[in-house]
Formats: sequence, structure tokens, C-alpha cells
Amino acid sequence: MSLLKKWLGKKEGIFLSSFLKKQGIPNSSLQSYQNKGKIKSLGYGAWYFGQGKPNLFQGISALQYQSNTPVHVGGLSSLILQGKTHYVYLNPKTIELFTPIDIDLPKWFVNYHWNIEIDYIKTSFLPNGIGQHEHKKDNIPVVKSNKERAYFESLYLAPKRADLYEVFQNMEMLWGDDVDVSLIQKLLENCHSIKVKRLFLCFADYINHTWFQKLDLEKVSLGKGYCDVIHGGIYEPKYKVSIPLELYRTQMNTEGGIIW
Repeated sequence: MSLLKKWLGKKEGIFLSSFLKKQGIPNSSLQSYQNKGKIKSLGYGAWYFGQGKPNLFQGISALQYQSNTPVHVGGLSSLILQGKTHYVYLNPKTIELFTPIDIDLPKWFVNYHWNIEIDYIKTSFLPNGIGQHEHKKDNIPVVKSNKERAYFESLYLAPKRADLYEVFQNMEMLWGDDVDVSLIQKLLENCHSIKVKRLFLCFADYINHTWFQKLDLEKVSLGKGYCDVIHGGIYEPKYKVSIPLELYRTQMNTEGGIIW
């Protein structure tokens, strides 16, 4: 019995040709089994073992664990997976995938018609690897952002690709003893987006999160000058950033938070 035949009886999911080759399965065997209808090609370099259609999380997992591609589920999509959103999303229509700016995803992945739309974000405003961990979706392991990093990513996409008011509402969920203050500090110190850092601190200050006072802002560079985030918005003088009028708070309590 061939090694590939043994695999077909035990394995299901998306497998990359490069990964299978390392397992001792040659491309000639794959093509032979494809001709017999045993496996399906998803495009150059990727195969599907199983019945029905592959799902996106199988594809993401294959990239992350078989070819070590630095791609992860982030932003609002990560918050939805963790149940850390103001609104309940039963069937999200879009998933946000982040990669470093110099990384291109393979054509088989980009061109395949998945069952959900992909919002593909190439950016290096945060270093890869900070604030990321494994999550299992339908028993499929995928790497996603921790909730702390996900809020930074949501702010990065606002206001053009994410609603800033919704991001503010979602950030209200960033409370309690399970918040990693040291991670927030690390993200602030390593974030390359002045807009993101100013908005994050502004919103945390407004909400008066208990962990806000624990941050060492002397180590956080906020740049100089005015940051025009919302054209026609109202100027927030403390953080020198424009925000929507409905978010602006004029009175602060003695601890730095808002008076509702």
C-alpha cells in the first residue's frame, strides 16, 4: 500500500505539495490520485483530501503550519472568534487576514472561491508574533490575534475599512482581570502607527479602563502635530487627534475617565 493511500484513509484537509514532499509523497502520486478522483487540486501547490468542499480555516492552517507563512486572523474577525464584540455576529460575511507588508499569499489561496469574503491586509504597523496565539475553529488550529492586538488592528483599519464608533464600543469589552497590561504596553511601544496609538489611548482614557493608569506612557512615542483621522471630526486636544462628534467627551473625572 502506498504512503499516499494510507494518508487518504486517515487525513482530511488541505495539504501543500511542499509539505507532502517532505513526508515522502511525490507529486507524481498526487497527480495520479487526482486523475482517479481521489483528491482535488486547489491550484498549483495545494491539494484537498476529503469529501465536499474545503473551508477557509483549513487553508489558513495549511499556510501557517505547513509553510510557516506569517498570516493570521486579526481585527474584528479575531474579536468575533473570542466573543469580544459589542454586537453578536452569527454569520460573518468577511474575515480579516493580516500579513507583513512584504508577504504575498500563494495564488491557489487568493484565487480559490471560499465560502466567505477575505479582507486581505498587508501591513507592518505591528511586528509579527507579538500578541498572537493558536485558536481552534471546528477543531482546526489557526493563529489569530489576542484580543489586545485585535483592537489595535481594528483601529488601524478605521475609519475607511472599520467603523470607528463600533471599534470604540468593542474596546469597552477590554476590561477585567484577564487583560494583559504588559502586552498592551509592548504593543504601544512597538506600534509604528501614530494614529493607532493616539486613538487607543484616547479611547482607553475615555472609557476609564482600570488598567489605563498602569501604562508607562513615557515609553510610548506619540509623535508631534495634529492627526486628522476623521475629516470634519472634532479635535481632541489631549491626544491631538480628530474623532467623531458622538465620541467626544469634554469632562473628565479625576482619574482621567469620562463622566457619563
